[in-house]
Amino acid sequence: MCILTFYILKSNIFTVVMVNQSNRRKYMKTDFYVEFFGKQVYKEDLVKQAKKIWTDAGNKASDLKSLNLYLKPEDNAVYYVFNDSENGSFAIDDNQNDF
Repeated sequence: MCILTFYILKSNIFTVVMVNQSNRRKYMKTDFYVEFFGKQVYKEDLVKQAKKIWTDAGNKASDLKSLNLYLKPEDNAVYYVFNDSENGSFAIDDNQNDF
């Protein structure tokens, strides 16, 4: 099971759990968007960007067991922690949806 935890600083803590396809229980589908400074950011876009950083560094996707993302709008950045040990950040994509 892969657990993704999203923290929005200065707000509530949101946890999203992704379950292996082999698990036969049905789970409610959820979407999570953050709107700030005229932008709309979708959680799946942030997860994709973080996973791309992981694989671009030469790691196997299957070696990523946990991913924590911290969205900090005032820094226009997303901070990440891979497998509770490796960390870094990336800018919030300017190509995100504007509203």
